[in-house]
Amino acid sequence: MLGLVLEGGGAKGAFHIGALKALFERGFQFSGVAGTSIGALNGAMVAQGDFEKCYDFWKTVTPSTLLEIDDEKIASIFNDDKIQIKEIPYFIGLAKSAISNKGISIERLEDIVNQLIDEDKIRESTIDFGVITVDISSDWLPIEIFKDQMPTGMLKKYVLASAYYPAFRRPRIDGRSFIDGGIYDNCPVNPLIRRGGYKRIIVISTLSKMPAHQVADKSIKIDYITPSKSLGNTLDLRNKNILENLKLGYYDAIRYLDKLRGEKYYFTNVNSSYIYNLIESQSPEFFIELSNLFNEKGNKKALTGRLFKEMKGFLKSDKALEDADVFLKTLEILTDEKKIEKFKIYTIESFLKEMQISYKYKKNPNNQVVQAIQLLINTYRS
Repeated sequence: MLGLVLEGGGAKGAFHIGALKALFERGFQFSGVAGTSIGALNGAMVAQGDFEKCYDFWKTVTPSTLLEIDDEKIASIFNDDKIQIKEIPYFIGLAKSAISNKGISIERLEDIVNQLIDEDKIRESTIDFGVITVDISSDWLPIEIFKDQMPTGMLKKYVLASAYYPAFRRPRIDGRSFIDGGIYDNCPVNPLIRRGGYKRIIVISTLSKMPAHQVADKSIKIDYITPSKSLGNTLDLRNKNILENLKLGYYDAIRYLDKLRGEKYYFTNVNSSYIYNLIESQSPEFFIELSNLFNEKGNKKALTGRLFKEMKGFLKSDKALEDADVFLKTLEILTDEKKIEKFKIYTIESFLKEMQISYKYKKNPNNQVVQAIQLLINTYRS
């Protein structure tokens, strides 16, 4: 059986949905899903077979979708510019309201859960479904609960309980008070393992700093789809940020599926031998210039080896990297990220062509590696 785990992370849950889009396009089917916090909400939609409905919802999310707040004013918190002085009274008012009402209202979040989640569908689904929350009225007892253990009519309440941030005004469930399951285990792999029968589990991470337990059974294959860059603030529900993380999830899942290389970008059909052959296939003039640059004589193989030695020194990395990764990491460092499209799958050749307009060599023109890569870029001019 194949399991799915969705790590908590608030607004970062958009990354789950982008990654799942790629997985479902490739025909993946899950026997069970477990999630914490926003992972519980997204997991419920997967379990009931309504992924497209969930994806459409995330595309339109803004802060006011889930909370009673002003989108434009809240956006000022996350923009690079400082909060405008005229907006300060608004935030003071929010704080006072939250204090007097014993927390931030979650009525809109409750409405969304009621609109999106269908308890009957989840119970009838062949996909198992579980969440984590914490019962703070019972000595902070962690609750790992699956759909067959939830009383009828209570499933949505447990999904909400898994996502109860401390600042929220949290309704009681059967007289008990709950809080976000992320404070106990934000990445619920073990609850799925304890259900039994899983040979492989895919975890979609949000790079959260909340607690995550060590995997209880090392014999089960655990694959992680991890963001290639920060997903931003947990509460950053600006639509611009959400759409960016949807794309990031999709492409980072494609990286996992197709074994693409690179850290910031996505490279296909790349290994060390391919890169060595690519460099050694350059013109004699290229190697004459490379020889002059390094003040070293030798054949193509020797000069290519010297180039890789210099790149390793340039990176100053303690990691033992394969030569292909050394080369790609060097290219990524020397690329102006504002001038080259991230969400695209590149060959080495196509990326070198793009680097003609994105190369940051002017910042360090005297470095030998910088100049050597410039020589290589020059051979790919249109």
